[in-house]
Amino acid sequence: MAKLTFMMGMEFIIKVLANERNFQRIKLEERFDFNSCEGFGEMQKYLKNADLKTNYLRLSDSDFSYCRACCLFLPHVEARNLKLIESDLRGAIFEEANFYGAQMFGAQLELADLRKADLRAVFFKEANLERAKLCNADLREAIFWKANLYRANLAGAKLIGADIRGAIFNKPIGKELEFRP
Repeated sequence: MAKLTFMMGMEFIIKVLANERNFQRIKLEERFDFNSCEGFGEMQKYLKNADLKTNYLRLSDSDFSYCRACCLFLPHVEARNLKLIESDLRGAIFEEANFYGAQMFGAQLELADLRKADLRAVFFKEANLERAKLCNADLREAIFWKANLYRANLAGAKLIGADIRGAIFNKPIGKELEFRP
């Protein structure tokens, strides 16, 4: 993998507000707290009014580990192989995002909206996905070792080949989720 370019959190926000979309192979400043940053509200408002379906952010091969961005609005993001280790993303909106191969172990994704997201081969070890919306998400080959999926909505999700050893569910996994070991 190519070397990552370091970026301060506020610099990221400023560039998003300037309509920059390519943030591939960057290393965000560690433990950056978007929620405490003065520009976060402005960035949220900007993203909610932007056409992110055709002009989406590209975060592939980047590292946003240990960041805090609760309720982040980022649908359709291209974030293949993104590192979000122990990041706090409770209530974030990632509908139809592409997180193929991302590393989300220990991530806080409670109440996150990941409907129709590409989550194939994502590493969710010890992640908190309690009450997350995973409807129609593609979770094939994802790893959920000791992940909390209590009350997560998995209706229509594809779990073929997913590793759910030790995962916490509120009900048994059945055929309706297309799960086959």
